[in-house]
Amino acid sequence: VSKEGKKDPLRSADNRIPSSFYQLLVDQEAGYVASVFPDIDVGKDADNKKIIDVLGDDRALTLNGLLVDSSNAGRAWLHYWIDEDNNFRYGIIQPDQITPIYATTLD
Repeated sequence: VSKEGKKDPLRSADNRIPSSFYQLLVDQEAGYVASVFPDIDVGKDADNKKIIDVLGDDRALTLNGLLVDSSNAGRAWLHYWIDEDNNFRYGIIQPDQITPIYATTLD
């Protein structure tokens, strides 16, 4: 009881019904888009094969992760680099670990 004689709760009740419906929708749509990785065609079959080899076997899972991140956070981030053995590597960066800085000029 407060000084005025009123009973004030520490916090108001949260009467929302917990549901994972949003997660089900995001997983369903990401699975629909990324279940089969899109075809890559740069004009030469040898180059197409090299690109698929460089992207690796988990390219569909990476695309699925990017789709889920972009659905939840509004954007997804992919970091790529060349390792010590001169191999192309890439990985998903969590959206909350990136702070985008937008500039209006190229300087």
